[in-house]
Amino acid sequence: IPQEDFTPEVYRVFLNNLCPRPEIDNIFSEFGAKSKPYLTVDQMMDFINLKQRDPRLNEILYPPLKQEQVQVLIEKYEPNNSLAKKGQISVDGFMRYLSGEENGVVSPEKLDLNEDMSQPLSHYFINSSHNTYL
Repeated sequence: IPQEDFTPEVYRVFLNNLCPRPEIDNIFSEFGAKSKPYLTVDQMMDFINLKQRDPRLNEILYPPLKQEQVQVLIEKYEPNNSLAKKGQISVDGFMRYLSGEENGVVSPEKLDLNEDMSQPLSHYFINSSHNTYL
């Protein structure tokens, strides 16, 4: 495949076909999409605040998300604009949300390198244990 044809969207479809995620469908159904192919803003808000949010967080410093904030997330991740405008998210949009930047394991600030790392490895000081031999 030529690199210009292998867009992030094509990669996402390829990955979803290669590694289906039935557990995401189960979570999607559990939160209210049993008979409908979408979650509403309220259902999505319940999922985020009850399952995604760490209950140990201070509610003043880290308040639970409100409907308006969840609507913004739905509009960001839902590929079907008509669903997004109605405050609904499909299973595809839900999967996009789960793999989006809001759910990253490493915070984006940690990924920024502020140092020049273009030199050979031997040019850097390496702090290692006493049993590591270079």
